Amino acid sequence: VIIPELERTISSHDNIMQIYVPQNSVQHETPVIITGSDINENLSKNNVEIISREYTIIANSMELLKPALLRFSLAENVFIQPEWKYNIIKMNNNDFVELESKFVGDLLVASILTPGNYAVKYNPDAIEPLPENFELGNIYPNPYNTSTTIEFAIPIEDRVTIDIYNLRGQQVLNLIDENIFAGYH
Repeated sequence: VIIPELERTISSHDNIMQIYVPQNSVQHETPVIITGSDINENLSKNNVEIISREYTIIANSMELLKPALLRFSLAENVFIQPEWKYNIIKMNNNDFVELESKFVGDLLVASILTPGNYAVKYNPDAIEPLPENFELGNIYPNPYNTSTTIEFAIPIEDRVTIDIYNLRGQQVLNLIDENIFAGYH
């Protein structure tokens, strides 16, 4: 039962899926039931690879005033692929809506406002998202011998200049001075 004055975490029977409801998210006490599909049921539909059970959150007239956090704890062996290939989805018959999802530690998390059917989708063809900011990544090995790798990311196509300086502040080498496409380089 969700009580207006209390924050509450409700878990599925297998503790894979949880819903965290903050304080003052409902106007009235609201009973909630969470059910999970059969573990052997194949949920992949319409060329979508579902990698979790489908969980149904049932709540009689639940109207959330604040978003609740839906959290999935996935098996460690799932994380062979990059995190951005996983999303929580809301399922309705054979249709689904991808929710903006992110990993917080080992939990895949999304905000929801309504009960319904939820699962985790894996998309092997997902395109790596563009960086949101300029990032200078690893430079290795450091110190370098005959070669080094410099990782960087840019959110939009732009002119990039990378110069190498010695300890006296003298420019030794110009590596790049050209337009580079947005992405990770």
